[in-house]
Amino acid sequence: MKLTASNGAVVGVNPNRFFGPYYCPGCHHFSSTDSYYTLQFYVIDPVQTGDVVLNGTYISGWVNDANSRGIYSGSMSISGTVKFKSGSCTTPNITVNLNNHAASDFASVGATSAPVPFNFEINNCDPGLTSVSYTFQPASGVTLQGSGNNQYLTLDSSSTASGVGVQVLYDDGITAVPFNTKTAFSGYNTSTGGSYTIPMKARYVRTGTISPGSANSAAEFVMAYE
Repeated sequence: MKLTASNGAVVGVNPNRFFGPYYCPGCHHFSSTDSYYTLQFYVIDPVQTGDVVLNGTYISGWVNDANSRGIYSGSMSISGTVKFKSGSCTTPNITVNLNNHAASDFASVGATSAPVPFNFEINNCDPGLTSVSYTFQPASGVTLQGSGNNQYLTLDSSSTASGVGVQVLYDDGITAVPFNTKTAFSGYNTSTGGSYTIPMKARYVRTGTISPGSANSAAEFVMAYE
């Protein structure tokens, strides 16, 4: 039996309840004396979050002996709503204040400010996921320049300063957080789920001739759950 959810997800339902002394290969067995039945859901197409509505006649009944197909005796209707929930985590927005600096603090191209620590929080993860991954990427209007540990984000359009960019690092203050690369979070516990923190740091880096003013940048992160 195939069901289509309101959001287009397709699943199957296999109702079954064995009874009686006879075995019929390929048959599903039901008795009017049974007080409950089991509905087994199985995947036909990728399942998304949404409701699956059960409403109709899904089971036909037969009276039979061991040697014949039997006589049609009735049917069973099933109604109700089954909710499918995708496993996920919550990830709050992050604001990092990189503080004020004098142009003289950046003696040459490549000079950096002191890194400012912040936490990348992955909270309230559901148990049972195979993996949790994240991908950092530049926000709209911001580009990624450089490569490896020398990569940096350009300033956004609200900035009045020039000649600096923003680097995002892991807690060691050296290793750059990879951008545009899906990164698996190894700390996720599939048995318990839970909340996690990845310590990170951000800092300014001189990229050219400095002009004073506000220096803002932005990044986005995309979470993937499997």
